[in-house]
Amino acid sequence: MGFVKRVTELGLKSVSELRVANAAASPKSYRSFSSNSSTTNRLKDELISPPLHNLPAVRKLEALGIPSEHVRAITSAMTRALDENYNPIVQNLVTNSEMQNILKALEANSRELKFELQGYQEELHQLQLEVEKLQKNSEIMRCKITNAAAPPHPDLNLEREKQQ
Repeated sequence: MGFVKRVTELGLKSVSELRVANAAASPKSYRSFSSNSSTTNRLKDELISPPLHNLPAVRKLEALGIPSEHVRAITSAMTRALDENYNPIVQNLVTNSEMQNILKALEANSRELKFELQGYQEELHQLQLEVEKLQKNSEIMRCKITNAAAPPHPDLNLEREKQQ
């Protein structure tokens, strides 16, 4: 149990130091990000295997007095833990060019939808005008039908004259 406590204390203190040392020892910086797809693929490959270089880590831990077998176990555990944490992040990476292509596609779809919407609005306006014309025509037809179907009203003055 004392070993686990010692490794935990040493490991927690030295993890940040190891990352700094590994980043400095690495010829490629995992922080650089380019829109070039080959660079991005290389970056993704590099992120899939996290920036923990075993040799500098082993040397650092051995310098702290930890036995070689334990150092190998610690570095492999750290590598597995970093792999588990980096893989979901790497799967969600998108390059600048991919993002621009997505934005262009969205803008094109937006323009197409706006154009269709304008067409539908014009069509709706034309249909509304046609409905108004049909309503006016139906009113005119009703008036004509009522005038044609109604019996003629004799002039009351003429009837009075006839009666007298």
